[in-house]
Amino acid sequence: MKKKMILSFTVFLSLTPHLQARNGLFMDTAHLKSGADENNSNDDLSIYEYQKGDVCIIPYKYKLDETISHKKKDLEKEHKLCEIDFNTRPLCPKLNSTNPGTLVVEMDQSKDHNFFDPTDANCKNKDFGVEAKFKQSITCSYTPSALAAYHLSRILGNQLITPVTVARSMDQKKHEKLIDQALRILKGRNQEIIYKSWNQFKNQNATVSEPKLYLQSEKNPLLYGALSENPKREFIYTEVSGVGPYETRYERFRQQIPFKRVSDERSVKEIIEHETPHLKSLPALQQMIDVSNMIVLDTLLNQDDRIGNIHFYLSYATFNSDGSYTMDKLKKEDLNFIQNTQRKKYKSLSRWKEEDITNATEIYKKYKLDQNLKENKKTSFNTNGILVRQMILKDNDCGVDVDKRSNNMKRISAVESLRHISPTTYHNLLRLHEAAQKRNHHNDSNSRSLNEFFIKTLLYREKDYQNTKGKGFMDNLKKVTETLVKNCKNGLLKLDLEIQKTSSNRQFSYPTESQCILSEDVLSQK
Repeated sequence: MKKKMILSFTVFLSLTPHLQARNGLFMDTAHLKSGADENNSNDDLSIYEYQKGDVCIIPYKYKLDETISHKKKDLEKEHKLCEIDFNTRPLCPKLNSTNPGTLVVEMDQSKDHNFFDPTDANCKNKDFGVEAKFKQSITCSYTPSALAAYHLSRILGNQLITPVTVARSMDQKKHEKLIDQALRILKGRNQEIIYKSWNQFKNQNATVSEPKLYLQSEKNPLLYGALSENPKREFIYTEVSGVGPYETRYERFRQQIPFKRVSDERSVKEIIEHETPHLKSLPALQQMIDVSNMIVLDTLLNQDDRIGNIHFYLSYATFNSDGSYTMDKLKKEDLNFIQNTQRKKYKSLSRWKEEDITNATEIYKKYKLDQNLKENKKTSFNTNGILVRQMILKDNDCGVDVDKRSNNMKRISAVESLRHISPTTYHNLLRLHEAAQKRNHHNDSNSRSLNEFFIKTLLYREKDYQNTKGKGFMDNLKKVTETLVKNCKNGLLKLDLEIQKTSSNRQFSYPTESQCILSEDVLSQK
């Protein structure tokens, strides 16, 4: 039976002494503690226990301050993920791509008695919604990478959409049934990577082998990994990745318009061709913010498999009278309408170009107004808006591991090429760098907690965090920060990817000047 508890780490440590990977990573309080100091509350710590001893843990959060942190919706999603009981929810093996993950079937299908224990045919046809994905450190995937992308994107300012992710374990005996099911369904496809990946699981000895996969348990070995929400109604962001051979995907990314915009030395006003920001400038500005932030995040996390795995939500952005703008993700029926307007030209929104989506705005507005009229809705539709793509990074598990990852963004010198960045991302990056540099100061508990946060909450190994050969997080953080500060001080990097309110609260402007550093010169720090 599932139990939800909110406990101190001391109490939990006495309950779960067995959650230690054999000669490798951990998933107990020593590794899921965020390293928060005495000034941080432990109200956000929750531990869910299930049958066979497996757990789901929502740990402390690392906060640079109280203004930038996880949103309330994030915290609600974390609990929703941890409320999933693998013993009572239908599960299917993942049958595509490269990672042999586990798919959690949506609740609607769970209510169907015939679908409680999915047959091979059910899982093969995939005629069901996926609520979440459970992935482990196997093939390209690495549990710390998925966890770090979620948490680090919030630490840097909450400007990138990455799925909410928690650390989770599963009874290994139960997982064996999923392995057998996957291999039965994939029979005849034994040359495909996904078959070989499931077969790799089959050949693992949970009691003596791969320390990144299994935890020692008093009853059975526990498989552990990252459980992530599964985004809905998203599309592949082809305009950012381009289309072409897998081997040259990162070189191709540099040739696409989105990368050329963020590496363009001209001002953002000139690039977007609008002297002051207004509705028509939003799609290009949002794209520049997303691409610039993606480059920073992926470089920090040794991400190797981003290009081709970039998606977007289609949202309706509106300027508000208080000097802000909001973006509301479109519902399924609205997306169907928009796609049907150009069905003959494009099979999917993934292939639409920026101007196609912008041009569809007027059609969408008329559709919404007509819909409101037909349904006699009392709420008015805000016509002062435009359709905008919001980038979502939904696959973040192929990074961090210094033994295997090469860091493709670093390889193509993407950060060095950046000429535009969000002031929010830039300044939070510098604050993070400052905290990391002071980790050894005994009187600075906040700085020590950053190291603990990565090792204990994000499940980094020490060498993943403190590598000195150019691959560890500290190496990447130093390189990215020094590069951006140097380029900013030399006038090459502009902190202009943001819309600011003017004194009238009804007008908008691009940032004109912003400090390149906060206080202490980052380049002089050792």
